[in-house]
Amino acid sequence: MERNHTTVDKSFLRNGDPHYAFPALGLIPARFNEMAAYSAISPKVGLSYQMTPEIMTYANVARGYRPGGINPFTTDVNTMVFDPEFSWNYEVGLKTTLWNKRLRANLTGFYIDYEGQQLFTLIDLNTFNFGRDNIGRSISYGLELETEWLILSGLTATANLGYLETEITDFKVIGFAGEVNNRGNRQGYSPQWNGNLGLNYQKKLGQISLGITVDYQYQTAMFFDPENNLEQEAYGLLNSRLTIGYKGVTLGLWAQNLTNEVYFSYGYGISGGGLFASYGLPRTLGSTLTLKF
Repeated sequence: MERNHTTVDKSFLRNGDPHYAFPALGLIPARFNEMAAYSAISPKVGLSYQMTPEIMTYANVARGYRPGGINPFTTDVNTMVFDPEFSWNYEVGLKTTLWNKRLRANLTGFYIDYEGQQLFTLIDLNTFNFGRDNIGRSISYGLELETEWLILSGLTATANLGYLETEITDFKVIGFAGEVNNRGNRQGYSPQWNGNLGLNYQKKLGQISLGITVDYQYQTAMFFDPENNLEQEAYGLLNSRLTIGYKGVTLGLWAQNLTNEVYFSYGYGISGGGLFASYGLPRTLGSTLTLKF
């Protein structure tokens, strides 16, 4: 069991002006001071059972906690401070080591109930100010499969698969176009399917070590916003890495997004007030030199 305590103290000053506009339609004071303190108890209970030397089952129940905070750009004392976010997390799983320890396979099922979710939204319609508010409640559940297979000496393959269902059960706000009710929508950043395939080869040649890694990551479509308006279609990224080491010196040559996939890596919508997104990195090549003394 853990006890969490958080104190938030924020002050804001801009050029000593008596006032200024941010955003354009809202006057924000040049000096801003507010303080808030939060504490919570986060219990966790876990059980495990070693069925055989190769198979273990387990179950966990835990309460998650995310501290509250202070919105810096607002003149409304009612929306200045937002409260903590809590969640109950339930997990059951199976861990196995098979085929004379050449295959490791783990299967996990989970269910999460979020309460008082902190979401970035329009907090003051009169001044068009944005910030975080405790306006959401949702659930998510799914399965995760992780596998690692030793194919040959030095050659390892990994295959991971995830299935996720999410539902917003309570999220109603007043936006620019009136009331927005997101009940029944999917949570943001929640692709229904995701996974990756990888190969890793390690070889020693005297004092020289070589390593080659190839990894492909894939996910189905997902939304960035609770209104489910801003969508990223399904996409995959191919990455690779080559390392050469000699004694304490290692040179790594890496490439990300080899197929130059165009995709959004981040985005959000604000209660009908607009959609914003950032592109992910294009094909990127680089090197890393590591020295150990």
